[in-house]
Amino acid sequence: MRPAIRYADHPDDLLSARRRTYWTTEVERDGIVTGTETCAEMSADAAHFHQRARPEASESEGAAVRLISAREQEDRIGGIFL
Repeated sequence: MRPAIRYADHPDDLLSARRRTYWTTEVERDGIVTGTETCAEMSADAAHFHQRARPEASESEGAAVRLISAREQEDRIGGIFL
């Protein structure tokens, strides 16, 4: 598992905070490689948290790679009220 996490914010503006993560995993057995990749981001404004994610799953045998599943998900959660 190889995570990459990025932070971006300004100390004078709490609503500028963003967190982005990127994860990959791979498992190999009998010449077939399966893997997942996930990119997710979280931010906020004065009224909501915002979450966005894109998980993907794939498999490969030799040079051929096949995407098994991919979807884009976006949520907005209320309740910050700064």
